[in-house]
Amino acid sequence: MLSKWLRMASPALMVLPVIFVGSDSQVTTGESEELETPGAIDLTLPGNDVATNQVLGPNRLDAAVGTNIMVNDRTLCPSGRGNIQSETSVAVWNNWVLAAFNDSRGVCDPDNHAAVGWALSYDWGTTWTDGGGLPNSRQLNNGDPWLAVGPDGTFYLTGLYNGYQGFGFYRGTIDEGGGFTWNFVRVVSFPPSATHDKEAIAVDQNTGRIHLTYTRFGTPGGIMATYSDDQGETWSPQVTVFNGGSFQGSFPAIDGQGNVYVALQAGTTIRVFKSSDGGDSFQSSASFNYVASSVTSMDRSSDFPQVAIDTSGGAFDGFVYVVWHSGIAGGNQPMISHSEDGGSSWTDPIPVNQDTVVTNHWWPSVSVDANGTVNVIYLDRRNNPGTSFTDLFLSQSTDGGYTFTDTQVTDVTSSWAGIAHDSGFTWSGDYIRGVTQGTSLYATWADPRNGDPDVYFSRIDSLELAARNNQNK
Repeated sequence: MLSKWLRMASPALMVLPVIFVGSDSQVTTGESEELETPGAIDLTLPGNDVATNQVLGPNRLDAAVGTNIMVNDRTLCPSGRGNIQSETSVAVWNNWVLAAFNDSRGVCDPDNHAAVGWALSYDWGTTWTDGGGLPNSRQLNNGDPWLAVGPDGTFYLTGLYNGYQGFGFYRGTIDEGGGFTWNFVRVVSFPPSATHDKEAIAVDQNTGRIHLTYTRFGTPGGIMATYSDDQGETWSPQVTVFNGGSFQGSFPAIDGQGNVYVALQAGTTIRVFKSSDGGDSFQSSASFNYVASSVTSMDRSSDFPQVAIDTSGGAFDGFVYVVWHSGIAGGNQPMISHSEDGGSSWTDPIPVNQDTVVTNHWWPSVSVDANGTVNVIYLDRRNNPGTSFTDLFLSQSTDGGYTFTDTQVTDVTSSWAGIAHDSGFTWSGDYIRGVTQGTSLYATWADPRNGDPDVYFSRIDSLELAARNNQNK
């Protein structure tokens, strides 16, 4: 399985025992080794061939913004392939942080598929360990990774199964001795045979119910939903969330009363649906027009929405926020709308970014912290309009989503033009992801500063940053 571990972005050494448990109950223990931390990027290695790909960002990082840390190991396949790590997901439980991502190092394995990679931090994201491949066949985790965590600290991960025939579902647990165990649970799919795509999961933090939404191309087709009350062992019959015209990119979120909200892309609209019966049926809640527009040097720039709900108990408790990006003349803008009455009515969409530069700002990801502060991260080219040089920005709102303040997260501005990548694989992915725990924001994104896409991470003190931004208003 896995015989060595690398600790990333720290001068110290780490010994981390990890146990993988397969569905056949055979246990393989990964032997831990003490390895020196990788040093500076070696530009002579395959995949590191764009030595002039980065420039210093013009804005100094705020003190509340944590260091940009590379999550994945940059060791490539023996053939020099495996350049792409992108399309990030992240989940947090206490001091444990997990990241998952598309990883083209899957070509190293015999079945020759791109796959899901993952990485682990036991110290709130200060240091990371690249976990390599998941247990069992790469056919069980072909891409489109999604992470969530339950109220008891159990982690859940899904990925595409066997060429879009379903989803491989994994359960991850923290061992008493401080190690981490992945267990393959089952393939989630429903007859008749169909193409399954773009799954996403969310967990009810009161009941532990796991909600899964996904795109189904077949009969029946549409955005579908199912749930599990036994940690993924069995799943409810699939129900249709939406099946009119074109559809893709669903995203579920759950409020404090167990209501389920699902946002999705439907043709030229962003739609929101709500379930008041725990996921057994869905009703339309909102529809917003948007304009699809490509982004230079990105092979994909999908317009998939994301949702977050305020469960802080504060002044904006219960507010539901949905974000997406929409094309404008000369670029894209991240947009936000919110509902204050359980989805019955919604505010007019407004731009999240506060700059006036006409360029690309895209892939917003929204979360709400324990103080009710709304945090939206997104990729952004305001510092270098008209080019492929890109940063990550954060826009914050402390007044329930009516006004925002911008902060740059990246400490290096990097270009997506001319990056190294593996033929036959998408290199940019379809989304990035940020989540909050308490008043910390955990941001993950694909970043080409080393010449090809790597996964980067920053932990941001949302409370401190919001206080400073409010003082400066």
